[in-house]
Amino acid sequence: MMAIGYYAHLDRSNSLPNESVEALITAAKSYGPDHDDRRQAAFCGSVIVKKFDIYFNNEESIGDRTGLSIPLERGLRTNYPLLDFIAAHWTEIKAAFGDGLLQRFTRFSSEINAWTTLLSLAHQNAEMASDAEKAMEKYQELQATAQGLRFLAKTKPRAPQLRAAALNAINSSGASWVEFLPIDAACEILLDQFKDERLAADLEDLVREERFTNGPMLALCLGWPENALVQGLLAHLNSIDPLVAAYVFFGAATIDRIVEKLPLQLHRAAHSSYWGRYIRRPLILRIGRDPELGAALYEDMLQNPTPWKKCAYPHAIARAQGLTESAREWVAAEYDRQNSIKHSEFGYDVIYGDLRSVRYSLKDALREPLI
Repeated sequence: MMAIGYYAHLDRSNSLPNESVEALITAAKSYGPDHDDRRQAAFCGSVIVKKFDIYFNNEESIGDRTGLSIPLERGLRTNYPLLDFIAAHWTEIKAAFGDGLLQRFTRFSSEINAWTTLLSLAHQNAEMASDAEKAMEKYQELQATAQGLRFLAKTKPRAPQLRAAALNAINSSGASWVEFLPIDAACEILLDQFKDERLAADLEDLVREERFTNGPMLALCLGWPENALVQGLLAHLNSIDPLVAAYVFFGAATIDRIVEKLPLQLHRAAHSSYWGRYIRRPLILRIGRDPELGAALYEDMLQNPTPWKKCAYPHAIARAQGLTESAREWVAAEYDRQNSIKHSEFGYDVIYGDLRSVRYSLKDALREPLI
C-alpha cells in the first residue's frame, strides 16, 4: 500500500503538511466505487502519523451519523496488507479506539464477520491473539470457520481443542464454496497435526453416522485412500456427490485413469468458478505421495504437449514433489520458447486456480525446489 510508505516517510521526517492531513480526511470520509481502498489507505496513514482525531472529529454523511468506518475487505476480497498492518499496530490502534474499535470495522457487518477476517493474521501479535481467543470464546461459531481453525492451528497446535473444532467443522456437506472452505482447512489441519488410526476411526464413524455430510469422506480420501469406504465408492463415481467423486477419483483411481481424465477436469475448472480449487488438494496430495503419477503426467505432456498440459502439469508436479533435473531442463527450454513467440499460449493452472499464460506457469514451476 503506497500510503504506508508515503506517511512513514513524513513521520520519519517529522513533517506533516496541512494538505497531507486534508488528504487523509478526504479519503477517510470518501464514498464511491473505490472508497474501500481510499478509506483503508487513509486509516493506515492516520495510524502512522497518529492522527486518530480524524475518526473522532468526523462522521458518516450518508446513512446513520456514526463515526467513520474502516472497511476490512476490498470489495469481495480480503486486503491482507491491511490486515498485516493492523496486526503490527494492534496495541496502539486498540489504545486509540478503546471499546469502540470493532464498531469501526462493522458498519455494514457484525463483530463475528470482523473477527472472521481479523483471525487471518491475529496470531502475529500477542495482544491481538489474546483478544481473538476471547472473541472465539464469546462467539463459538468462529471456531468452525476456516480462519478460526487456522488461527487455532498456529496458536494451539495439536491441542485437543483444535482437534475437536476441526472434527466439528469437517462434519458438513460442503455444498457451496463458503461451506467448503472450513472443510478444506479442517482436512489440512487434521492430516497435518492429528493423523493416526484413531482419527481414521473417528472419520469412519462420522461417515457412517452422518449420511448427508461430505467432509469426513473427503478427509478419508486424502489421508487413507486405501480405506474400504473410499475404495467402495470407486465403482459409483457417476452416482455420488460430484465433490466426493472427485476426491475418491484423485485419491484412489489408477494412474492411467487419472492421466486420461485430468484434461477434462482442467477444462471443467476453467468453466466453473471453483472446481479447480476443489480438486487442487486431492490432486497435489496424490502426485506428492505417488511419484509414478507425476512421471506419467510428464510423459503424457511430452507426447501431446498441449498448452493446457504445459500450463498445469509442470507447475503441479513441481509443487507436489519437485522437478527432476531433466524435467527442469525441458521446462526452462519451453519457458524460453514461450517468451520468443508473438502470442503466448494459455491454459488452466491448477495451482494458480485460474486461466493463465503458459509462460507464467512455467516460470513458477522453475521457482519450486528440485527433487
